[in-house]
Amino acid sequence: MLVCVVGNYGDKEILTDGQGIKTLEMYQSLVKAYGSKKVCRVNLHSKNRVLLALQLLFNLARCKNMIVLVSKNGRKTVIPLLVAYNKIFRKKIFHSLIGSTTHQTLEEDPKYVKCFNSLAGNWSETNTEKKLLEERGLTNVTVVKNFKNLNVLAPQALQYVKQEPFPLCTFSRVEELKGIPNIVRAVKKVNELCGRTVCTLDIYGKVMERYEEDFERLKNEFGEHIRYCGVVDFDKSVDVLKHYYMVVFPTRYYTEGIPGTLLDAFAAGVPVLSAEWESCYDIMNDRVGITYAFGHDEALVEALLYALQNPVKINGMKEACLLEARNYTSEEIIKKMGTYLEGKTK
Repeated sequence: MLVCVVGNYGDKEILTDGQGIKTLEMYQSLVKAYGSKKVCRVNLHSKNRVLLALQLLFNLARCKNMIVLVSKNGRKTVIPLLVAYNKIFRKKIFHSLIGSTTHQTLEEDPKYVKCFNSLAGNWSETNTEKKLLEERGLTNVTVVKNFKNLNVLAPQALQYVKQEPFPLCTFSRVEELKGIPNIVRAVKKVNELCGRTVCTLDIYGKVMERYEEDFERLKNEFGEHIRYCGVVDFDKSVDVLKHYYMVVFPTRYYTEGIPGTLLDAFAAGVPVLSAEWESCYDIMNDRVGITYAFGHDEALVEALLYALQNPVKINGMKEACLLEARNYTSEEIIKKMGTYLEGKTK
């Protein structure tokens, strides 16, 4: 067996979180590249910890490589366990980072630096995170970008929105730290300032359980030009997003990596209005969207007004979005992973 992909695949057929989607798409892309007889997986969602530990042991024994995708808790439990097992098997274990919070783990618990340095490699989504990890003592960090299995829209299929009201949307988990209340209030304020409905807002994504009550209260502020549109299958994103003027990414998570939301938007040829999170400029530039100061609602309103007042500029970004999307296709990223899995590079 060439490789085992270890991560949280969830317990449902429809995945809605970035971690689960990245894990599943990596597994599916590797199967496509190497065949199902060369690729296997372990689902960390299992509640039976003893069984899970045995599955990890069994698959490390039979596979040449292992790719591990974990969040904070997994960094402190799954990776050390695999490193301990690997003292026996001497296999190549690669840590594919989720987002850009691993440097915080190492800052909080420097004891994990030695553990992570014993891996075959740590794959960071961004150059920003790579630098932060190296500053904290990691010596085996490589940038392997996030990617999505999307059919990038053909240039002739681009849809241009040239008149009011301009349709906007969010496309992420629905929770406070994704900036949902902030964009709702920004859209309302912009329409009030203009004295008419210059934009509408559709909200897509799973409402997180911890945010359900607050979201129900927020709905009272929607009015007739803001609506919740439910969950979209991750492979249907381009068809849904291509009709919008802009995708808004008002995140309050400063340590986002390369968000799948932006890859969805670019593949649909839709520019992005985004907060400037820590690794923002690893993917954003003035050819594909507009940014505003992180955590500043007034800056969000100003950026939104600018975008709505300049439709020629925004529509002119659409083809550049398609070009940017091609930098994050599964074919290109899996090809790079293959050089590590097949031993063609150190």
